Amino acid sequence: MDGILVDHPGQESLQTPCFVPFKVCFPQGFLTDRTATFSAEEIFSHIAFSEPECGDCIISALVTASGERGLDAFLPRSDQVLQPEIRQRQRWERSEPMLPLVDRWQLGNFSVYNVVRPDQDQWDGAEREVDGSVNLRQWSIKLLSRYAYVVGEFMAVFRICYTGSS
Repeated sequence: MDGILVDHPGQESLQTPCFVPFKVCFPQGFLTDRTATFSAEEIFSHIAFSEPECGDCIISALVTASGERGLDAFLPRSDQVLQPEIRQRQRWERSEPMLPLVDRWQLGNFSVYNVVRPDQDQWDGAEREVDGSVNLRQWSIKLLSRYAYVVGEFMAVFRICYTGSS
């Protein structure tokens, strides 16, 4: 899954351009308050839950801007690892990477330290890390594949023709 958007010479792009209004898509003060700091969790939560219509556009813009690197441009580095804390599994967790299942998103803790558990970066047959560390790139790819869905457009016009009387 490289995320490259392929252009077809001589064909009009099927992709509808989208716009990312920063004042809407990012937390208040993101661009204007030079003293404010925002965690990745805060930005993710704002885009994912407060302004979800921004997410697809931001991902498309990132993948398009990254060119041939595709998703590689914004996934964690291939050598980036996390030593997750050994803790009791929360009721919503499974063996695969997933985000918290909560009634209201405000109740969820979406920080990397809360959602990553040992061995969640492994596929069947892969050797586990002796120290229990998790490769964040592999974990992210597994998480993305879990939540993958298709956003598409259908380029057709339907015409309804009435013949005779009813």
